[in-house]
Amino acid sequence: MTGPKVLLENPVEVGRGQLYLTSDESLWPTAELAFAGQHNGLCGAAQAGALYLMTGLRHGLVGFTVELHDRKPALDDKWTEVVEVSLTNPFEQMVLSNFEGDAWIVPLPTGVYRVRYCAAGMQAGWDLETNDAPTPIDCYLLAVWPAAPADDVIIRQSSAAAAYWHHANGDGPADEASTGRLAQVETNLGVIRELHAGLISALACCSDDVHRSVARWAALQALSEAGIRDSSALRDVVADLERGVPVSPPFDDEITVMGEPARLFGQTPVQPVAGLYTEGRLPMREWYALVAVSATAIPDSLDAVFYALTQTIIAHGPDHAGDLLEGLYKAFPLLRD
Repeated sequence: MTGPKVLLENPVEVGRGQLYLTSDESLWPTAELAFAGQHNGLCGAAQAGALYLMTGLRHGLVGFTVELHDRKPALDDKWTEVVEVSLTNPFEQMVLSNFEGDAWIVPLPTGVYRVRYCAAGMQAGWDLETNDAPTPIDCYLLAVWPAAPADDVIIRQSSAAAAYWHHANGDGPADEASTGRLAQVETNLGVIRELHAGLISALACCSDDVHRSVARWAALQALSEAGIRDSSALRDVVADLERGVPVSPPFDDEITVMGEPARLFGQTPVQPVAGLYTEGRLPMREWYALVAVSATAIPDSLDAVFYALTQTIIAHGPDHAGDLLEGLYKAFPLLRD
């Protein structure tokens, strides 16, 4: 073979920031299994014969190319996010598919391969979130060549978007210059990412004081949405939040506040928001509002704001989460940049 053989080259539609390369378009890998034991969080290859691919863009068109090489290719500087994994294909072709079920044939012959997954413009796609235009914002390349199996590796990382996925799906190192403390965050960011992915990187770049202010603002919105902000039992809590000082016990601890204090208020079910795993149980608006209050006392300010916002989004439910986001950007316009 002289030069790479292009197996696929055209814009493809992504859904939920995911694409899958499999032998059967109906048999998708799962994130939990695909990224098990991996360092990188962009290309999951732990499930045999399949790849689970993350993109910066959440919904819309991305540029996508698959190339077959006869040996390890040189790495072009235009690719700012690069990881490598191994793949065994037992069939004469594979299928690239998305969450909506669209599929594109990739005529990759049977064999054992090394795969280099490359991205350009990933952060721009992450920040845009949805691309309705016909021109892709972020582009991706799968460069494939015959090679013995080896561990996955992160070759390049330059964006907060890539660092988020490396942290969320794998155990790879984060770039502190672009992500701040994202790599140490313990909060599951799925709910915030579903609402607006760009908010994660925007908050990661803010100061501790901004984190605390946003967390307290969010807790107050949650109490208002739950209809309990004017409760006499919460008078001191609301005053603390409004003054910008730490809330007093027992409202500074999630486990404690979900005990006796929670029994003072109602239990109003609310429909779950995207990104929330409920195990079949509807969330109770008042409970999540109280947990949002306790989240403001979490020692790490970034975890505090992420956890408080998550609880507040859940308390608002899918019908009012958009209004919450609009109010957040109005109250803190620096987060919109």
